[in-house]
Amino acid sequence: MYDEPWSDDRYSYSDPYGDRGHVPGDHLDRLTYLVLVDGRLVDFWTESVRGTRFEAAARRFDKEREPVAIEPPAPRPPAHEQILGWLRGLVGGAEALDWLGMAPLHALDPVDVEVLPLGHRHRLEGTAMALEAVHGLDPEFDIALRNAMRLLWEAEPAVLLNAASAAQAAAGLVWAVGKANGRLSPEGPLRQKDLAAALGVPAALSGPGRRVVSAFVGAPGLLEPRPHGLGCPDLVGLGGTELLTSDTRRRLLRLRDHAIRARDAQAA
Repeated sequence: MYDEPWSDDRYSYSDPYGDRGHVPGDHLDRLTYLVLVDGRLVDFWTESVRGTRFEAAARRFDKEREPVAIEPPAPRPPAHEQILGWLRGLVGGAEALDWLGMAPLHALDPVDVEVLPLGHRHRLEGTAMALEAVHGLDPEFDIALRNAMRLLWEAEPAVLLNAASAAQAAAGLVWAVGKANGRLSPEGPLRQKDLAAALGVPAALSGPGRRVVSAFVGAPGLLEPRPHGLGCPDLVGLGGTELLTSDTRRRLLRLRDHAIRARDAQAA
């Protein structure tokens, strides 16, 4: 049916599966031509891709196959440096950490609502009333919540004003202050679904809570991450001590003093 295999200097019939699949030499010799007759392979040869319109593609493929240099991870700082850096972020800086004490939390002056527009006044009063639903859990925790409302109003009042309701605004404060003091489960005894039920809001308090945190400390990641495996409690940083109860500050002081002793021992 077909002519017998034929041959000349370039186009020669040969076993397609023989030794002519690659021409040794130039590493760019990999442009392969296939000859099909009636869809059946009757010949193929390989030439250099250099100088052809396919050379750019060959070089691009070479580039893709180049090994990627992987930078070795930076060595982790000593444990005491990780702990001290994390503590500074929690309390608002090195000086605040140096002067950290265990005195009972004192209440800040409340916002003077009498001078506010009526809508703003109603939101603040409604938020304060909603917080009464969780009042009595701990006297210092109650003070921390009121302080948080005052400081949030000074830092970014839109977080309170733009909340879906006064109860949602209160929920954000409860979550942020609760996480800052290790009061919410699993770190602490308070279950979020119980708090949500008391406030009359959906069970997830973290949404409004994270907006409160961002108002205090800015974008996530600006504070040092909590060192894992070093005994540090899972606390959310709010960048100050006005919202930390004396029990929380006592825990942080123990960590600070242990870290300082480790630092001094290493220096010695």
